[in-house]
Parts: sequence; structure tokens; C-alpha cells
Amino acid sequence: MSVTDEKKKIASRVRQRRLELWAANPQYTQEWVAGRLGVTGATYSRWESGKFSITAECLSRLADVLDIDVVYFYGRDPFRLADGSSIVRETSVRYGYDTLDPEDKAEVDEFIRFKAQKAKGCAPERQKEEAQAALVDSVLQQIQEAKHAVDELGPEHPDYPRLKAELEKLLDDMQIK
Repeated sequence: MSVTDEKKKIASRVRQRRLELWAANPQYTQEWVAGRLGVTGATYSRWESGKFSITAECLSRLADVLDIDVVYFYGRDPFRLADGSSIVRETSVRYGYDTLDPEDKAEVDEFIRFKAQKAKGCAPERQKEEAQAALVDSVLQQIQEAKHAVDELGPEHPDYPRLKAELEKLLDDMQIK
């Protein structure tokens, strides 16, 4: 298989996976996926059309966004067992997934994605908590730097009392002393 054929195969699988997700959740537009990856919509569109090659790093990040193992993009089924049977098919038959209406299937799919993320240690709540903690740390560091700068001004500086009072108010508002 030529490099061009391989590139087109990957592009086709990327588009196929996004459209599968889009069918269950219309947020999976090219623009939305591009935003999650930090690239322009035009770049992402060119990836799906095979006009641009996707780097291995971007393909790995794309696999995370599209909630699939990266081997899928190379034509392998990440849900295939060693004996050739499908995890998805076996589970669907056993638990009646195929009999659910589309809304219920979407809910089950979302739950499975959530559990998989939680198992990886990257559940949305944990990500949110970590982002909030990082933001608080950043703000505290900036306040400490500002406090140090105000202290360097010294009480004789005309702005010292005002700046000192504003910092104290900020710390009170944050309930941090």
C-alpha cells in the first residue's frame, strides 16, 4: 500500500469515526473536534479529506477526542478479541443493547465512555477539580508576587496604603490569609 493510500485510509477512518459519534451526538462537528485538538476547522477538514497528513501525536490526541483506540485509524478493530469475536457484538447480544432506542443507546454509550475515562483517571469531574486547583494556585502565586512588589515599595510610597488595602481585600474575598 502506498503512502498516499495509507493516508487516505486513515482520513477515511477518522471521518467515519467522527460521523458515527455525530449520529449519536451532533456536537461532533468538524469545528468542535478541531477546537478540542487546538487546530483550525480548515486543518481538520483537510485531515478528514486526506489532503493533509496527520502527525502521530495529533492522531493520538484525535483518538482520545473520538474515544477510540488509535489502532482503529489503521484499519484494526480495537474491539476484536483474539478469537475474532467482537466485544461489542457479544456485549450487545448478551445485554440487549440492540433492542434499545437511539436515545437510550446514546445514554449507554456516554456511560461507557465516562467509566472508561474514570478508569484512566481522567473523568470530567476530576479534570474540572484539577483545573480549578491549578487556577487557584496560579492566582495565589500572582497575589504573592504582587504582595512582594508592594512590600518592596515600602510605606513611604504614595500608593502603598491603597495597594496594601486592595491586596488585603482580595485575600479576604478569597477567604485566604
